[in-house]
Amino acid sequence: GKGLFCQGKLLAEGTSEKPITVRPLDPAKPFGCVGIWGPGSKGSRLTWFDIAGGSVAARQGVGFKGMFNVYQCPELELEDFRVGKNYVGDDAMNLANSQVKLTRLSFENALFDSLDLDACNGTLSDSSFLSGGNDGVDLSTCRMEISNCRFIRCGDKGVSVGEGSRANLKDCLIRECVTGVAVKDRSSALVEGCRLEASKTTALAAYRKKWIFVDGGTLTLKDSVVEPWSAGMVDIDEFSRLYWPEYPETDPNPRTRKLFFSGMAP
Repeated sequence: GKGLFCQGKLLAEGTSEKPITVRPLDPAKPFGCVGIWGPGSKGSRLTWFDIAGGSVAARQGVGFKGMFNVYQCPELELEDFRVGKNYVGDDAMNLANSQVKLTRLSFENALFDSLDLDACNGTLSDSSFLSGGNDGVDLSTCRMEISNCRFIRCGDKGVSVGEGSRANLKDCLIRECVTGVAVKDRSSALVEGCRLEASKTTALAAYRKKWIFVDGGTLTLKDSVVEPWSAGMVDIDEFSRLYWPEYPETDPNPRTRKLFFSGMAP
């Protein structure tokens, strides 16, 4: 299908009354994708933008993995941005090697991952991730501050932190996901002031997935709540650590109690 590709600075600024809408001309045939890439894209800003019905594409040797993509952008801002269902591809939105400021993003019914971030630094705030097929947010080699976001009914993980990433989650709601937060492969996450509710399998997981990483994940909880609570809501492997000063002491198993209190975050 057709797509929009840009190697320069892109300004696409709609309004609440007149958002910019991207849809296929024929609802039965998805369009290609939006792809923005290269250092020349610095300063790109898209606001009140609504995209759905896309797939993937390639341009000038660059393969775009999502319906909306930005690669190698030194400064990117997305605000009041809605992403609907994509019909082909692993990611509804794929951002890579970029400095990002993401505010009030709304994802609904992604085919697989809603938002995939690779080697990105920045912030994600006041956003929602609803009923995606796989992960709400998937981080690889990132440094991200995530605040005041909702992750509801994600088909796999609400937030996945992997491959040497560092993430701070603050004041987030993670509800009815298969796994709430997973931290793996030499990554760490601070989960502060968050609620993890009705996780279908595991609320908190830390593990080593790829053998090339010596360590698994380090997960720190602060002023956060897991409901309903049971020791089965936590899965930490031998390569990983969980720091949770407020860990519920209702678990009668001395092994798991020792595991969760094995260290306190400095």
